[in-house]
Amino acid sequence: MISEDEVIWAIRTFTSLRIGGRWHVNGVGVYERTGVDELTLVEIHQGKPKILDYNEMSLFESHDHLQLLAEELGWKMIQSVEKAWDYDGKLMNIPDELIGRAAVCDADCGVIVRVEPAESGTVHALIENGICPYCNEKGFTKKWNDVWVVVDDTGARLKMAKKEEEE
Repeated sequence: MISEDEVIWAIRTFTSLRIGGRWHVNGVGVYERTGVDELTLVEIHQGKPKILDYNEMSLFESHDHLQLLAEELGWKMIQSVEKAWDYDGKLMNIPDELIGRAAVCDADCGVIVRVEPAESGTVHALIENGICPYCNEKGFTKKWNDVWVVVDDTGARLKMAKKEEEE
């Protein structure tokens, strides 16, 4: 998983940042050195989705890999995301005042969306023009337009399983 070369490289890279210095990792985000042995993820850059082969993964592929490397070195890796960017490099709209809010798709597909802060490993979807990111039907009011949400499709999957069972 983590090679000796990666460990050596990480020691040099992490320690060369001054406290308050920032390290930009394309497709992953921006890290800030926030302590003697501490890095904080302050920006997320949504990389293009792809299938990862962890045996061939490089140091720059994901936050998870960088976090494992930091742990190997005895460093703390914190997430305190200030900004998140989508696949096209546009700032994601995740309003603080909506965090924790949830809604059910009015098209009755069974999907629930909720507004959560951007964190590594959390997948967000954009609601555009009230269109449900799951069923592609008009399912949400104007207040949800252009908001990035987390999609919970548990209800939709249960409905689909029940329908298949009845057939």
